[in-house]
Amino acid sequence: MQTDFLSVKLPSPQKLPTQKILMAKKTVRTAKKSRRNVSPWTPADEKKLKKLAGKMSTDKVAKALGRSVAAVTFKAFSMRVSMRLPSSNRGRRLNVSRRRSA
Repeated sequence: MQTDFLSVKLPSPQKLPTQKILMAKKTVRTAKKSRRNVSPWTPADEKKLKKLAGKMSTDKVAKALGRSVAAVTFKAFSMRVSMRLPSSNRGRRLNVSRRRSA
């Protein structure tokens, strides 16, 4: 038996169950407390960072300042201070002798 979708009998509107329309409650958002322990950089912290930059590795400087490695790296970048150690060859061309072909 094949039924056409137009021939399907729907119940009359009086027989449909009534539904209550629920309105969404408006919630007042409050500022969430920060999960991170963020402390602003003091001039003493900046001075210590300049003093230790290039002499100690970034993780040791971070431990000395009580901050994360990312925080120290970003602050050094924003202060235009290089954290590169003199013994580091990163980003430098190595002097490798080439063989001369005869």
